[in-house]
Amino acid sequence: MKILFVCTGNTCRSPMAAALLKDMLKEKGIFNIKVESAGIAASPDQKANPLSSQVMEEQGIQITDHRTRQIQADQLKQANLILTMTEGHKTAVLSGEPSVWNNIFTLNEYAEMEEKDIPDPYGLSKQEYQITAHKIRSALEKVIDKLKDSKS
Repeated sequence: MKILFVCTGNTCRSPMAAALLKDMLKEKGIFNIKVESAGIAASPDQKANPLSSQVMEEQGIQITDHRTRQIQADQLKQANLILTMTEGHKTAVLSGEPSVWNNIFTLNEYAEMEEKDIPDPYGLSKQEYQITAHKIRSALEKVIDKLKDSKS
């Protein structure tokens, strides 16, 4: 299985989500899921936002090797599950690649969370990045449960 996280610039939310999910899957001994991230408006080959890196490091997760990627049609088509950070990202992806309709959800939609979107912390305080990471982790816990249920 391949999961793709999508945000705007691929410097904050989607790299944090990908890194968190990889770490959480590893902790649970789940190794058959490939996790990637990309941005709908990413400048290629940029590093993760320094505050994203700091917040992940505080959780024992390194994203210093992350490099931004602009989303590509083939990447979308190869993903079994595409999780966007906002409804706007979902709409943008679908307008460019409608064939992924059955595989795309917002992260919170797929996790059945009340809040609709994961807000962008870009340009805000470190505390906002911590809040964002917490929201992503909470949703991912439900995503993992859902993935485990679908396998049984």
